[in-house]
Amino acid sequence: MNESLLPSPLDPSIDVPPSKETRVERLFPFVRTVRDYQSKNFRPDFVAGLTTALFTIPQGMAYALIAGFPPAAGLATAVVASILGAAFGSSEFLINGPTNALAVMLAGNAALFAAQGDAIEAVILLTLMIGIVQVAAGLAKLGSFTRFVSEPVLTGFTAGAGVYIVINQLPAFLGIDKSAIAPDLWGWVPQKCAAFDLMRLCRSLAHVKWPTITVALSTFVIVRGLQRLEPSIGRKLPAPFVAVLLVTVTTWALGMGVDGSPYRVKIVSDIEPLMRHLPGLRLPTFSVTSWRNLIGPAIAIGLMGAVEAIAIGKSLATRAGHPFDASRQLIGEGLCNLGAGFVGGFASSGSVSRTAVNHEAGA
Repeated sequence: MNESLLPSPLDPSIDVPPSKETRVERLFPFVRTVRDYQSKNFRPDFVAGLTTALFTIPQGMAYALIAGFPPAAGLATAVVASILGAAFGSSEFLINGPTNALAVMLAGNAALFAAQGDAIEAVILLTLMIGIVQVAAGLAKLGSFTRFVSEPVLTGFTAGAGVYIVINQLPAFLGIDKSAIAPDLWGWVPQKCAAFDLMRLCRSLAHVKWPTITVALSTFVIVRGLQRLEPSIGRKLPAPFVAVLLVTVTTWALGMGVDGSPYRVKIVSDIEPLMRHLPGLRLPTFSVTSWRNLIGPAIAIGLMGAVEAIAIGKSLATRAGHPFDASRQLIGEGLCNLGAGFVGGFASSGSVSRTAVNHEAGA
């Protein structure tokens, strides 16, 4: 977490008094925002929104792949969650959408989802269940109880999620197809575990593709290089988006995505056909057994997402002197997940990185 942005988010002493609101404003928080909006804030808000959107595109696609979804689902989740979170949440700064922590939690339950028959359908159902749980908790005024979750637990989980993501993405970075990864370790088939996955990957290094490594490494260098420029120019740069744009144009110009090229690399259209339409309403099929099997993960992931969002939102509200209602934020988080589930997306929460970008860009 960005400590300068998020000081002691779970500190019980942090409390922002609620403001006086009408009944309509309590039901629809965006009414107060629209009513009190000042035209002088439009330009910085527009710039902050555009900058955050540029960050969201590569992040949403990456988190979707980690969660086992097609990249388009990550973008749909980000769009729907951002709109509903801004409209119905309590925070004036929080950006909702896919996050690394929830994507890792979904990936960690992949075997459970596959056991339901259709893993994608199971995650969509899980997302709707998370939304129901969070809305119910918000209506029951349980938002303040999230302060009792230990901060070291969040820190440890976030660190572990980072390690998992690195190991999970190493095959793509090295250009090694999943089918080429060694299925065993010297005759022993290990359980699903990040450490064992890394060991199996090390046994498969003969299958690396140097063009893919070059593209991946170039993207990394551009991102880090632009980030190192930020202190000298005094502003936040959309480094991930610029890197993705530059490398994508270069890949296209060199024909690296064309079949038969000696420098062929996988592109997004190899993962799924490119969508040219908005996502439609999607209702998963479910059974009583599915609900029973998924209720545990729904509560765990929903709690993690709620704590993550409330911690960020409350800290920023304290710094800005704005009112913040944790229970209302819970309702907002629940509506984000219900919306994401209905368009075929996956679980979302408040994003630390995108919220930081939004805040520092002038929102």
